[in-house]
Amino acid sequence: MWLRLRSQLKNLLLPRVVNLQPHTAIMGKRGGQRKPRSRNTGDVTVKENPLFEKYYKALGIVPEAEWPLFMEKLRLTLPSTFRITGTKGSALEVLRTFEETYFKQLENIEFADGTMIEPPKPLPWYPDRLAWTLNTSRQFIRKHAGLRHLHDALVLQSEQGNISRQEAVSMIPPLLLDVQPQHAVLDMCAAPGSKTSQIIEAMHSNNDAVPGGVVVANDMDHKRCYMLVHQSKRLQSPSFMVMNQDASLFPTMFQEHPADPTNPNGLKLKFDRVLCDVPCSGDGTLRKNPGIWNKWNPYDGTGLHPLQVRILQRGLNLLKDDGLLVYSTCSFNPLENEAVVAEAIRRSKGTLELVDVRDKLPGLIRSDGISSWVLMDRAGNFYNKNDEVKDPNISHKFVESMNPPTEEEVAAFHLDRCLRLVPHSQDTGGFFVAVLRKVIKDPVPAPLPKAAAKPAEATDESQAAAPVAEAPVTKKKSRRIYNEEPYILMYKGEHHKPLVELLSDFYGLAPEFPWKLMMARGSGERQRNLYVISELSRQILERNEDRDIKIINMGVKVFTRTDSTSNTCAYRLCQSGIDVLLPYMTKRVLKASPADVFKILREDAPHFEDLAPELCEGLLALDDGAVALVCDEGLPSLSGQPLKCPVHICAWRGRKTLRCLVTKQERLHYELLLGQDVEDVHATHSRKKDKKKGSDARDARAGDARDGGARGGARDGAVATEEGTAVEGQPPAKQAKAEGEVEQAVQDGNKPVVGQQSMDTQEEVVKAEPEKQ
Repeated sequence: MWLRLRSQLKNLLLPRVVNLQPHTAIMGKRGGQRKPRSRNTGDVTVKENPLFEKYYKALGIVPEAEWPLFMEKLRLTLPSTFRITGTKGSALEVLRTFEETYFKQLENIEFADGTMIEPPKPLPWYPDRLAWTLNTSRQFIRKHAGLRHLHDALVLQSEQGNISRQEAVSMIPPLLLDVQPQHAVLDMCAAPGSKTSQIIEAMHSNNDAVPGGVVVANDMDHKRCYMLVHQSKRLQSPSFMVMNQDASLFPTMFQEHPADPTNPNGLKLKFDRVLCDVPCSGDGTLRKNPGIWNKWNPYDGTGLHPLQVRILQRGLNLLKDDGLLVYSTCSFNPLENEAVVAEAIRRSKGTLELVDVRDKLPGLIRSDGISSWVLMDRAGNFYNKNDEVKDPNISHKFVESMNPPTEEEVAAFHLDRCLRLVPHSQDTGGFFVAVLRKVIKDPVPAPLPKAAAKPAEATDESQAAAPVAEAPVTKKKSRRIYNEEPYILMYKGEHHKPLVELLSDFYGLAPEFPWKLMMARGSGERQRNLYVISELSRQILERNEDRDIKIINMGVKVFTRTDSTSNTCAYRLCQSGIDVLLPYMTKRVLKASPADVFKILREDAPHFEDLAPELCEGLLALDDGAVALVCDEGLPSLSGQPLKCPVHICAWRGRKTLRCLVTKQERLHYELLLGQDVEDVHATHSRKKDKKKGSDARDARAGDARDGGARGGARDGAVATEEGTAVEGQPPAKQAKAEGEVEQAVQDGNKPVVGQQSMDTQEEVVKAEPEKQ
């Protein structure tokens, strides 16, 4: 008692120590340390900064005649932009819905000053009209009563992953990467994942359910990795992998040696494409982060320059010969842009070249990179080179790599091939992009010897980007220093053989099903979830399992264990993996009409006799358990028009009813794909939201909150929550609890479950509790 009292008194009397971390990057998403939130928020009435104007006017980043327009545009709010994602057929159907329904609501909407809102416009340079801009802010769309349906649609489709609200210039780097399905791609500073989503879409451009390549999305912030999981897992790609590493020290990984797959050492993994979207000062985001006006100073760029050089250098070291690396920032500062690129080319000694992409993306207005610049201190003094800075208090802030290139280097580097995006050209934010290619070929690799020492990581800043001779390596068993449960390849475990046989028999999985790509998570023998990954993902997992590679998430969930005693298979289908499994399933697949699928989605658990006779007959011939329902492309939709894309959903065949295994948000999306009236879909969505709010209020008054405030919103979709990202992002105890409630509904097949995690709180759970899935 006395010791506890003394400790409390000590805490009261001693001054509180606050750890104030210096900021490094306005864009915390990029893998650097986040700046304090106050830097980008608050009421900024005076959007001026004399140092900003003095520095960039002296550099001539825009022609002198355009300077007034440049500054005027910087002071205006950034327009809203979004991108339609997903498979081609689904994306085009979402686009049709927006064009024919939501965009028409803007025809008679006025701003406060009486001017009419301009109709949405497709970005002229984005392929297939799948990216759009509105000259209104997000706040205006959210608050204006006449735009309620548009706002709800943006939120709904964003939650489902069918659109991504993303700044226009941020969409450019992935387009210039030219990703193919077989590529190994590294996104070095990926969170929150909008560019990663574009890369995943390119990986699936051929509509392959399981592409052979891999997208490694990395971020050094452990918590933001779970935001990255939440954003990118909506696309459900077996080729997706999230890692938690310092980008400037990204570890060397290994894959199977093509000449000798049985060689235990394998071959060092090199990437076909690398996206290097580095931490930056972010002054190109002034239009959406007005707090920068008051805080900007030239040391923002000088402080980040060394880190940017190290990250770019490491990315080049991991790049294959003839591979492409895209370097980008949301900064105007050449010390963060051309100076970093020039230093990388300088160190490469002829093994790198800047790719001229000025003919790419027709319709994009861009400016050329610059080859000369000056340095400026906080007092506004200019210097041509770093050695001209004589003040010992600031001279350390300027390093040699910040100097502009010499005349010989200007001719050799071709920095004019870099792209600069300025706000007044196409009403965007500011951005910088450079595309680099490694041009020197590596010698043909030979199989590595069986016994050797582990090589040093190629992370030193002074190391050239040119390939170096690989030292032989051996695996070194080491202690895990993170809390993620391991992924286990099922084909390697003898105890998994009975499960493989059970799944094959129950679902009729064809002999060619890629069991080698099936994995589970956790060290026990009864894993709850089973995943499918791509071939290259498997090689990375298998060849690096003892190297302390911090894998946060990977693959797509295809089966989840159920505790039901009424069926003969312990695992049921997951909606997230239905497109992966369907090509191999020969059992428990039923054809359904759009009307039947709509009834299942809307009513949640209709009785067999309420469905079409053919579907009812098929259900009666099956045992209890999960089934896949297929609604083929071309069938007459609910609106009478042919379906533009197939619709596949999972359901649970109970004793008398067929229960939907699709999240509430997905149901609304599928209803739109089936041709249901948009007004009816949104009215249903609104009623369910109101019902959820009332239910939450009653639960709160009763003190019946569950799982830290995530209260029952699944009365209309009892089984839906298990497929959502909230369960994926929960700690194991909460995940087991949520899935346990799901299984209670599965057991009796027709009883709704209360108290489940609602989809409306999923993002909050992911951000607040970044635990393992």
